[in-house]
Amino acid sequence: MSRFFWAALLLLLLVGNLVISAPARLLSLVVPAEQVLLYGLSGTVWRGSASSAMLRLPQGYLHLRAVVLTPDVSCVAGPPPDHQQSLG
Repeated sequence: MSRFFWAALLLLLLVGNLVISAPARLLSLVVPAEQVLLYGLSGTVWRGSASSAMLRLPQGYLHLRAVVLTPDVSCVAGPPPDHQQSLG
């Protein structure tokens, strides 16, 4: 394989590692503040937590207590298979 391929792969792994290991407090720069308010962020983007969060709804704010921040890998892997379907 070419050097370009390996350099691109290495760069992709480096950027992925930087994003995953970034401090969770950087989420406040990405999450829209007019919709979600996060307080007491700790940990990393991949495995983080917030001491409280508030979601803006049409009726007002929904206050959540401690929130664990974990990635939703179903968006990458797809939904789980439906085992309830009949085969015939």
